[in-house]
Amino acid sequence: MNIAHEKQKAREFLRGRYKETALAVVVYILVKGVCTALHGIYVYTCGDDASEILNFFVKSLPNLIIPIFHFALVKAIIDMTRSSEPVSFKTYKANLNYGKLALGNYWWNTLWVLIWFLSIGASCLIISKIIKYIIDVVPGQAGAVFGIILMLLIISFGIFLIIILISKPLSYCFDILILAENPENGVIKSLKDSVKLTEDDVYNLFLFNLSFIGWNILEFVTLGIACIWVRPYYILSKYNFYRSIAEKKLYYLHN
Repeated sequence: MNIAHEKQKAREFLRGRYKETALAVVVYILVKGVCTALHGIYVYTCGDDASEILNFFVKSLPNLIIPIFHFALVKAIIDMTRSSEPVSFKTYKANLNYGKLALGNYWWNTLWVLIWFLSIGASCLIISKIIKYIIDVVPGQAGAVFGIILMLLIISFGIFLIIILISKPLSYCFDILILAENPENGVIKSLKDSVKLTEDDVYNLFLFNLSFIGWNILEFVTLGIACIWVRPYYILSKYNFYRSIAEKKLYYLHN
């Protein structure tokens, strides 16, 4: 998979079109910034003094609002590639109507990542308890040697679990693109399709995300201003990557 080629295609397509997405990106950044700031102010000023209901709402605010604006932005950029006409801010506002779908996508993805995280954590805890028990039961030097052998095995197993913990979220990363391209697919099918498409390309996806580290640093250094250019570039590059994999595998999703 030629990552540089997909990124080059995105740059060429967006050349002269950034004004179509600029306002949508600014709105997304502002919403994200306000939600994060409100959450931070609340935690700093109120702490545990507020009611449980208010506490839950404020802490959940970013996760209840940001995914809606993010999905609308992703869909607006995909809409740009599927229309010969310029995409206006009205398109972005119209995409906000997919709020329930956006939240369903976000929480369904989060649920599966959490399941894997908890499963791996539980596995590590159980194995560590077994090692401790064996070391305590087996007497003297034999127990220490056996414990070292088991420790080496657990380290190897731990590396394997870390790989799974990284690869699973990557295998889910196309779900929002699939759903934005085909809202009729639904949340569950979009995640399943993402897993099928990324089956042999998780490593390439890892390299793809790694290639944007410099751009992510630029976003941070410019206090988010660079997002106006970086976000559309990243989303469209990822969409090109997704389409390239889909075509390579002859896996067409309601074209």
